[in-house]
Amino acid sequence: MGEINEEHMGKIGPTDVLSFPLDDDDYQDPEGIPTLIGDIIICPFIAGRHAELEGTTLAEELCLLVIHGTLHIIGADHEIDQGEMEALENQYYNELCFGD
Repeated sequence: MGEINEEHMGKIGPTDVLSFPLDDDDYQDPEGIPTLIGDIIICPFIAGRHAELEGTTLAEELCLLVIHGTLHIIGADHEIDQGEMEALENQYYNELCFGD
């Protein structure tokens, strides 16, 4: 994960999740609905460390990372928005990871 993070993000060391959106109309069904939107790469080791620090389970952390990665794939960016991505992430986390 460290190599992928450095190659694609220019950052040294491993990270918990990386997202790679597909900008290709080849991955649509006949009605124009996307059949593939991108790839999400998750590092379970880093996710496990974060879960320990946050006092959550690995399953909860993985659920959060899938949500986080998916939001990035569809264009959300917590580094430039005004908290919108974090609000969506929290909403989906509560709904999908806990069924609230």
